[in-house]
Amino acid sequence: MDDDHVQKVLAVIRQNRHLTLREDAEKVGICKSSCDLILFEKLKMRRVPAKFVPRQLTRHSLCMNF
Repeated sequence: MDDDHVQKVLAVIRQNRHLTLREDAEKVGICKSSCDLILFEKLKMRRVPAKFVPRQLTRHSLCMNF
């Protein structure tokens, strides 16, 4: 798991936040557990119903994302 994979996962999430973890991993070409580690530990994202979002949303970012 290198910075290239982290950037690819982030790009996939930004394109479509509604994909499942498995779909994200397939698009990047890594295993599901690596994608899970990148999302939750490296990017500090969490799962909310049908989306990946940053853990702490500010009022501004909340308005921009939704």
